[in-house]
Amino acid sequence: MPHAPSTAAAVSISPEVVQLLAAGPKSTVRLAYSLLGDVARHGVGPAQSTEPSVPKLLADGHDWRRQGIPLELCEFLAYKSALAYHSADVIGHNLSTCCEGIDSFAYFDSTKGEDRVPHVDTQGYGFRREGKAFIILRGTSTWSDWKGNLRDLLTDPGQVSDNERRAAEWALKKAFDRLKRTHGDVRPLIGDLRPGRHLGFLIGWAAIRPQVEAWMQFVLRDEAMPVVFAGHSLGGALAFLGAYEFATGPRPRTVAAVVTFGAPMVGGRDFADSYNAVLGERTVRIEARSDKVPELARRTGYQHVAQDRLWEFAEQPLVSRAQFQDVIRTALNEVAKRQGDAAAQHQPSTTAAAPQHAAPAADTQGQPGTNSGGWVLALVLGLFAAVIGLFLVKRLIDAHSVQQRYAAYLSTLSYQRLRQLRAGDLVRANEDLEQHLRIVRGRVPDDEEVPKDLVKLYRKLCGPIRELPVRLEPTDDLKTFFQASGGARMV
Repeated sequence: MPHAPSTAAAVSISPEVVQLLAAGPKSTVRLAYSLLGDVARHGVGPAQSTEPSVPKLLADGHDWRRQGIPLELCEFLAYKSALAYHSADVIGHNLSTCCEGIDSFAYFDSTKGEDRVPHVDTQGYGFRREGKAFIILRGTSTWSDWKGNLRDLLTDPGQVSDNERRAAEWALKKAFDRLKRTHGDVRPLIGDLRPGRHLGFLIGWAAIRPQVEAWMQFVLRDEAMPVVFAGHSLGGALAFLGAYEFATGPRPRTVAAVVTFGAPMVGGRDFADSYNAVLGERTVRIEARSDKVPELARRTGYQHVAQDRLWEFAEQPLVSRAQFQDVIRTALNEVAKRQGDAAAQHQPSTTAAAPQHAAPAADTQGQPGTNSGGWVLALVLGLFAAVIGLFLVKRLIDAHSVQQRYAAYLSTLSYQRLRQLRAGDLVRANEDLEQHLRIVRGRVPDDEEVPKDLVKLYRKLCGPIRELPVRLEPTDDLKTFFQASGGARMV
């Protein structure tokens, strides 16, 4: 029989356990906290007359191996990757009115322009911040994206036998012939087929590359400016390919960082080795353990880049105050069970085991048939299975959400760090969090501040994150909560 906390036997909870429960998720990688430290040092609040200058998300000359992964940069790029799923009007308005230190916005759209490739629907956007060009690429959003995802032939099979190479080259030739009827001749657009990369992803990047290069040349007027690539899902795959081309092309450019969220594999072993040699240390692959999309994207012959730069989330962010209380209750039950088990081991059993009797077999003779209700049972079971299926699909979608899964988790880590820096002062920590989010995420504007034609679109962008991460309040006295639960007392 499972043990549970009860009013008769109080559970002792040490202050260390309380602190652990309130801390939030734990990172399994080495993190750099340059921005968070700056926010806490300067402080925020109504009495402050001047605001500190906006600190850098990625310091020049950042040592990735020694200093670790810059948390604030990853958090910033998670929100900007979510923004990529929205229209150019929403992105431009958000960057110009809600975010600080950003200029030179440009929207990239492969369906526009004279050189567009038919039936390829790649979008992204760029901006300048901190003397760096940021290129954010959108994930799967349209049917054309899905068809591109399914074109998973490698442009080069790599180190295989002669027969396997001939078969792969024949399959690739047939694929180019089919594409010529719908997309035109994409072979010159792709360029060198080696090292082997995902054909659909490569076409998607090649279709938008001229707009990106023109933006850097004619708008930024600085092709040597360091570039940061980022994207979610398909956008992450395109970021890998774009960063690799920028770093290894005829005129190599400086790629300062590549950060992806839930991205699939994009090439074979030869590509992974070549990518890692030039960009491995400056790449961060962020994946949630509950996100099955990277797992579903595994293909024969493919290999992830930067395998030693994977940051995997084992936990989920708290997205409501109710979930926070559920975490506490679960921890209390676990502590109570362990204490109950420990107590039971020291108490000898005085009750003899009751003899086990077999239940009498049910007498089915003479019972009326139940076939008349069989269809009702089948219908109920079918509806139940459909509900379960929809629930699981929703779980998969939520687990892959760049806003509610990745960005919320990273902001929760930042909030945890701010609470540590403020030594438990929740009032100051919450003020710091608002300042931090204004820098990293941008303001969440009210409807009155948004043009009428963008209000509905803005709600889709801001609604899921308006209250995230979940703030703790000074009234959230865990000691009172434990005592009121009737199942714990403080020691």
